[in-house]
Amino acid sequence: MDKRTLMAVALAIFVMMVYSSMMQKYYPPQKQQYQPTVSSSSTVSSAQTVSSAQATSIAGTSVKFPKHKTINIETDSIDWELSDIGGAIKAVNIKKINNLEKHDTICKAEFLNSALFSFSAESFGSSEAMRSSYEYTKTGTGVVFDLLLKNGIEINKIYNVIDSNGLEIEMRFKNTTKTPVEVGYSTIGTSSIKIDSAQDTRFVQASMFLNGKRIKAKVPRSETAASEQYHGTIDWVSLQSKYFSLVVKPYHSIKTATVSKLPNNNISIGLENDTVMLQPGETVFNKYLLYSGPADATIMARYNAGIENSVNIGMFGFISHLLLVALNFLYSVFRNYGVAIILLAILISLLMYPLTMKSFKSMKEMQVLQPKIEKLRKDLKDNPQKLNKEIMELYKKHKVNPFGGCLPMVLQMPVFIALYQAFSRAIELKGAGFLWIKDLSLSDKAFVIQTGPGSSIPINVLPILMGITMFFQQKASTMSVHANKDDQMQQQQKMMTFMMPVLFGFIFYNMPSGLVLYWFINTLLMFFQQIRIMKTFHVESQIETQ
Repeated sequence: MDKRTLMAVALAIFVMMVYSSMMQKYYPPQKQQYQPTVSSSSTVSSAQTVSSAQATSIAGTSVKFPKHKTINIETDSIDWELSDIGGAIKAVNIKKINNLEKHDTICKAEFLNSALFSFSAESFGSSEAMRSSYEYTKTGTGVVFDLLLKNGIEINKIYNVIDSNGLEIEMRFKNTTKTPVEVGYSTIGTSSIKIDSAQDTRFVQASMFLNGKRIKAKVPRSETAASEQYHGTIDWVSLQSKYFSLVVKPYHSIKTATVSKLPNNNISIGLENDTVMLQPGETVFNKYLLYSGPADATIMARYNAGIENSVNIGMFGFISHLLLVALNFLYSVFRNYGVAIILLAILISLLMYPLTMKSFKSMKEMQVLQPKIEKLRKDLKDNPQKLNKEIMELYKKHKVNPFGGCLPMVLQMPVFIALYQAFSRAIELKGAGFLWIKDLSLSDKAFVIQTGPGSSIPINVLPILMGITMFFQQKASTMSVHANKDDQMQQQQKMMTFMMPVLFGFIFYNMPSGLVLYWFINTLLMFFQQIRIMKTFHVESQIETQ
């Protein structure tokens, strides 16, 4: 990889780091039938009170909730925690990822009026449906919540497990009176997705499929700001964090979605249903699909509901997706993500070898011609038109394309950016170990040096190894043509040889070790490729003998 490529990659990564820092500053912290485990806790939670400063529902109403019980619906991958208050989902927990035992929270509603599928305070004309305790019955595939409102509307919320990550929620509303009753309600679709750190705020996205197009929803700057409303045909709404997604797809017509800011930097998306007039004895049914799990388009596509379009992994998402597919294929064969990353680096290096060879060849040709170009610049410094003409004639005579090294760089840049995007979000690497590395989604932290009480310095070995390898790779790139360079150019080259490894070592020091492992192997391969190319192309001797 020539220095222009390295500088471009370094600049791109630096911009990403600056963006992350700014975000931290301004936005701080086929289907098979499952037999889930359905249980309820014997303990009763303490009363949950929402102050006027903290309470956030779709309309921002302050509500005091009574004590509540927790009912759990569990599959092999997910544990949904539901509350009898409002009959809503108050937390979603991951139990297992990629055959690694886990217990990580996807979302946790701080207040029951921001729980998934809770009603707004204005639904059915009062806060009764939101704050009341529902009767519940556990079934073989889920749980049913029942409540009879004072106005005679009977509510049934039926939660049924579809598979490891999917829930079907059916809401039934029956008019038990002898007179027509108007029914209109809003419910929380997605809410309170977990953010592991302030740096991960930049990965959080609220989106929806509105009028046949995926859009990124605008989130209010604060919880006191007015909610953002979207009108049209809404196919699904989604909250996506670095690794996880909550996606809700209504199977009936939804025309309005409301995006609100919750306390502690949380977000909720409410779905507003059209008001209908229920005749005596009449029942209406509304169904929803809830996906809770990894932000993985391949898994979501199994539902044939279009929700896979909610996954966004960056500008070059298509390439990132292909890289993750290749990574998972290699893992399926070798059963270790560290080995899979190394093999992926080798595979991409082989695919890129023709471009790399062309780039190095062009770079070496330009280096050999540089003394002649510098001489022309000194001789014709007062005649720029003739200078340009002579330089072009020199290129033509020696059949050198001055832009020959740029095209390979341009073609490789999307791959490098896609790799960064893919490895930064790859849940496959979360908890995956390799050699001394305990988690490929975090820095390797081989050991820690204690610097004082309560303070320490983590020593990350991979970035150091990568920097050392890059030093030799940079040194190799200047070996063949150093004799043709003037003193100033040699000094610049020497400085770059030391500066680039230090710069990249600093940039990569706290990055996910999976990404650093890939870059280390890639740099090592580039070093050997350079040695091979330098032996293959005797550019200097060829040009000088012409």
